[in-house]
Amino acid sequence: MQNFLNYIDGQWVASENKATLIKYNPFDAQILGHVTSSEAMDVVKALPFAKKAQLEFEKTTLLDRSRLLNAIADDLEENADHYALLEATHQGLPRKFLKEKSILAAVYFFRQAAQDC
Repeated sequence: MQNFLNYIDGQWVASENKATLIKYNPFDAQILGHVTSSEAMDVVKALPFAKKAQLEFEKTTLLDRSRLLNAIADDLEENADHYALLEATHQGLPRKFLKEKSILAAVYFFRQAAQDC
């Protein structure tokens, strides 16, 4: 079983209220894990770190941004079956549908964004 936390400033952290939600497998109703139940204060806490990351990212060259976007697309494409299975487990939708309409669509859009850099 997994615990899903917020990713803030390079660390996985629980919500301020420490509350969690149970995430069930839609196919067999088994518990997949617990998801931190974030609230507005968690967003407020994350904003300065997100702004800092944005300012650092703005310093990267367009070529570096394009390479990063293509690397993400490459990973999604190479592991499309795995990601589709994960998404199917979380959403309760057919794996083939998710691979085509979600994962491979994301590959397309990451590559388009890379070309626009």
